[in-house]
Amino acid sequence: MMADSIKIHTFEIVLQTLNFHMIQRSDAVEEPEDKKGQPGTSASSINTLKDAAWKIIKGDFDSSSKLYEIAASDSETDEMRDLAETMGMLSVKIEAREFSLEQKIEEIKSKNEQLEQAAKLQSMSGFLLSTTVILLSFYAILVSQILKTDWINSQIQTAITYGFVAGTGFVIFLYLRKYRFPLSYWGLTLNGSKRALIESILISIPVAAFVIGLKIYLINTPGNSFSGQDIFITTTTGVNLFLYLINSFVQEFICRGFVQNNAERMLTGKYKSFIAILTTSMLFGVVHMHLSGTTIFVTIFAGIFFGLLYLRNKTLVGVTVSHFILGELLFELGFIG
Repeated sequence: MMADSIKIHTFEIVLQTLNFHMIQRSDAVEEPEDKKGQPGTSASSINTLKDAAWKIIKGDFDSSSKLYEIAASDSETDEMRDLAETMGMLSVKIEAREFSLEQKIEEIKSKNEQLEQAAKLQSMSGFLLSTTVILLSFYAILVSQILKTDWINSQIQTAITYGFVAGTGFVIFLYLRKYRFPLSYWGLTLNGSKRALIESILISIPVAAFVIGLKIYLINTPGNSFSGQDIFITTTTGVNLFLYLINSFVQEFICRGFVQNNAERMLTGKYKSFIAILTTSMLFGVVHMHLSGTTIFVTIFAGIFFGLLYLRNKTLVGVTVSHFILGELLFELGFIG
């Protein structure tokens, strides 16, 4: 509407001038002898200008070529050539202004779509985050009650944990498919995976060396539960290693790709990423309350470590490998389990 208004007002005076010129020609007396043979303005030229003006008003800017033909014609008067040239220049300016306006409209549409997408994502993030908290709370209550019975053992507890993790991951995956957001939103991407993998291994090595050194120190320090133990108190089969690798990925998908990402999208401010990491770590520390105090502490600390690692590259590849390496090591050392 704004572009149409600009075009109409710009050419209105020109059209009125042309109409007036045609009326003058129809009322004019016979051309004097001394003017005969000189360039003059024909009715067809005026009609051409009028037709071009109306077409330009309707958005047909190709009609401006007719204006330049008249402006370059030797058979027209200087007045008509100047008028045609002026109209042609106006046409170019109006076309440029309309193009600029269309670009701004497209930018506004694009920004509106982005805002709608962000609002939809935030709404979904809040709903799914709440659902996850409910599921984790149910798991914590269920396990704490089961532990009060006599028939529970470590194998059953492990089966319940793995089953819950797999079930929660599957439910979340179904939600993500339904809303059809890019998988990269949740860390399911290979972009930056090589760098993330290298970083995770390089960072995990000194951490692994530290916890092994800590275990050796505790073994040789009287008065603690690790005193006198072997360094590695358990061994794991190949099948269990494979299952733990899958479990590590699913846990990272839930913790980092889902809970941490959703919490970060719902928060605002300079420290929203760290708050999201801390919230996720504390939440999963609470889920492990039925285990030992050492396990709770290690879970919270590991959650912060993995959260920061994920934040660097936003892919689950590196953090999953680090989780698998350090998690299995902590099991073997007896710090968790």
